[in-house]
Amino acid sequence: CRKVKNMNVVVVVRSILESLEGNFFKVGNSSFWPEVTLDDEDSFNWDRYLDDDIEFYNSWGDVATWHPRCLIVRYHELKADQVGTLKAMTDFWKLDIPLECLEEALKRTSKKAMADKVPKDEHATNSRVSYRKERGVISESRKKHILGRLQRELIHDLGYDYSDSHEWGHVYE
Repeated sequence: CRKVKNMNVVVVVRSILESLEGNFFKVGNSSFWPEVTLDDEDSFNWDRYLDDDIEFYNSWGDVATWHPRCLIVRYHELKADQVGTLKAMTDFWKLDIPLECLEEALKRTSKKAMADKVPKDEHATNSRVSYRKERGVISESRKKHILGRLQRELIHDLGYDYSDSHEWGHVYE
C-alpha cells in the first residue's frame, strides 16, 4: 500500500450525463449491439452504465480523500485548455515534456486527425470518432431519473453539480 501512496495518480472524469449520452450513441451506432437503436432510448441499458459510473466516481472519490497525490481532471477543463492541462498533468508526473511536443501530440490525436483516417463511407458506423453535432438530447424523463439516482447514490461528485440545474450537452471540437 505504501507504493500506491507514493504514486502520482491522475483521474480524468466527465459529466456522468455526457458520458451516458456518449455511450448511448456509441452503442447505438455499433453493429455489436443491434438491439440498441438510436430512435429508441429505452433499448439502451441506462441503469447498467449508470451503475458503473456511480461506482467509478465513488471509488475514485474515496481514493482522492486519502491519497496524498491524486489529481482529478475534469474533461471540460481539459478541452478548454488542452495544452495547459496536459502540461499540468505531465508536471504532476514530474515529466519534462516540452510544450511543442504536447502541441504536436494533441494535433496528431485530435478529433479531426482521427476522423481523417476513417473513410467517409464508414463515418455513420464508426464508434471510435463521434461525428454528431447534437448534444444534450436525453429525454427529460430519463435525465430526471439519472439525476435522481445521482442525488441519492453519488457520494463523491468530483466537482460536478448534479442538481436539477446541472449543465451538460457541451459540444467539444
